[in-house]
Amino acid sequence: MSTFGDRLKQLRKHEPQRAVAERLGIPQTTLSNYEKNKNQPDFALIEKICCEFKVTSDWLLFGIMPAAQATGLPAEVAEGIARSWAPPVFVSQPVGDDPWKNAQWQEVPVIGLANCGDKDWYTPGKMALRIPLPVNHPYNPDLFAVLAVGTSMQPEGIRQGFVLFCDPAASIDPGDAVYIEKRDGTASVKKFLKRDEHTLHVQGWAEPKADGTQQAYFEEIPAGQVSRIVCVVIVKRKG
Repeated sequence: MSTFGDRLKQLRKHEPQRAVAERLGIPQTTLSNYEKNKNQPDFALIEKICCEFKVTSDWLLFGIMPAAQATGLPAEVAEGIARSWAPPVFVSQPVGDDPWKNAQWQEVPVIGLANCGDKDWYTPGKMALRIPLPVNHPYNPDLFAVLAVGTSMQPEGIRQGFVLFCDPAASIDPGDAVYIEKRDGTASVKKFLKRDEHTLHVQGWAEPKADGTQQAYFEEIPAGQVSRIVCVVIVKRKG
C-alpha cells in the first residue's frame, strides 16, 4: 500500500519540489521530508494540500477513495488511487440490541490538530473524514479518532500520523494515553499520571535531541481549565 509520501509525490507529478513548496508556503526541505515520510504536515497544511490539488484528506492521509471519485485528476494519479483504495472494515453481525446491528461497518469521526503556537498544544478541528473502527473494540456513538501530530508522545509509541481512537466511556488509569481539550480551545495527547479535585497531572516529552533521546516533562493543569479528558483505547499506525 502506498504511503502518505508516495501520494504526495503522485500529486506533485513532474513539478519541481521547489515550485510546489512555494505554492504551499513551506521550505523545500520540509516538502522533501514529507515525501520521504520523515514527517507529516499539521491539519492546516493538509487542508491546503487538499485544496491546491483538489483531493480529499481521506485519500491524502489514508489512501481511501474509490476510483470513481478521482474525476479531474491525471490518469496515473487516478490509477494510483484505485490501487491504494481500501474498503471499509466489515464486521460480523453484532449480537444483542446493538444499534449498529444492521450496519455493515462501524466508522468514527476524525479530529485533526493544527499548530497554534503553544508547545505541544493544538487547535482541534473536525476533518471531512470518518475511519473504520477496529473490530476488536465495542462501538458506542461517542467514539472518535484523533490524528496524532508532534513528537511529545513518541516514547509511548505514538508517532506523528498515527490514528488514536478515543472512547469517552472508557475508564482512565495512571499510565494511559489521554486526549485532553482545554477551555481555551486547545487540545493535546498526553500520558495521564493522576488527578485530584484541583489539578490534572500529565506527562509529555520534549523534542528529540541529536542522539534521538527525549527529555520527559510534566504539566499540572488546573481542573477548571479542562473541558474534557478522554482515554485513548486504540493506537493505529497508518501509511
